[in-house]
Amino acid sequence: MTAPLIETRNLVVSLRQGFQWPLLGSPKPRVDILPGLSLTLRHGEILCMVGESGSGKTTFGKALLGLANVVSGEVLFEGKTLADHKSRSFRPIRRRAALLFQDPVSSFDPRQRIRSVIAEPRRIAGLTGTGHSEIAALAARAGLPAQMLDRFAHALSGGQARRAAVARALSAEPSLIIADEPTAGLDVSVQGGVLNLFQDIRASQGTAFLIITHNLAVARLIADRIVILYLGRVVEEGEPDALFAAPLHPYTRALLHSEPVPDPMKRRSKPPVLGEVPAISRRPQGCEFHTRCPHAADLCRAVAPSLSAVSATRSVACHFPLATTRTDTGRLMTRTAG
Repeated sequence: MTAPLIETRNLVVSLRQGFQWPLLGSPKPRVDILPGLSLTLRHGEILCMVGESGSGKTTFGKALLGLANVVSGEVLFEGKTLADHKSRSFRPIRRRAALLFQDPVSSFDPRQRIRSVIAEPRRIAGLTGTGHSEIAALAARAGLPAQMLDRFAHALSGGQARRAAVARALSAEPSLIIADEPTAGLDVSVQGGVLNLFQDIRASQGTAFLIITHNLAVARLIADRIVILYLGRVVEEGEPDALFAAPLHPYTRALLHSEPVPDPMKRRSKPPVLGEVPAISRRPQGCEFHTRCPHAADLCRAVAPSLSAVSATRSVACHFPLATTRTDTGRLMTRTAG
């Protein structure tokens, strides 16, 4: 059996609270952003990570490249464990991975023309083919017209900047592309073009994608597997059709329930989920979602559920998983799974 492209085991990422002046007082306590996340990403797979703001999605993407403060746990790349959590240990992954930032324009050097921006990863990786014709071919694969290559980043539209970022990512011939909110701020037609481009890249090169998104419609359209994150923990994962048809975790159900409904006759009168996201520095005891869960019981307040497989392709971290189906009116009907 082929080893996964990337696997994490009990990955812990932490940050200090507030700014620490050097040599002044004792170090400030750390806060675990990811308190022990285990996940696998297979070759050629499109994995979508979904959750509210502050759930740790972007932090996980950065941690895979050694850009976040990993303090414990294991990171395996093609079955080989990284020696430690220092920056140099992530070089094998960095040579084979590319990161699409949420704001592509701010990730470009404003002094460089787009042609140089796309060519730079190839030069750093020591690859040949940095001439005008090769860079134009890369841009064409990303759907970026050749006349845009001599412009600066500020002269591009949102869709053009996104395609330039994809061309830059393809420049180093990666096995993995980590895309942080790749459709944010784009028109629907442009979003469709970007997603089609991702699928074409996967089909032609076998590139795997980790897509970080709030857009459930995007996740349902493009993902092979969806992971739901809450306060840095995986609460549910599964294939899109099964997860959307019958969410097992109350948080997943709440996210689906919060989808915008354009028909005013079908809008929901009740909020999809109660309360605010708890501070990550003061995690609730037991199940961390129990403070917002309408189905919480005493067991939920005392004991944290573990992520357990309910089938070959579904896992959930809940003491009382739900089976939820959509009706033709767009409402959600819930029953206890069993």
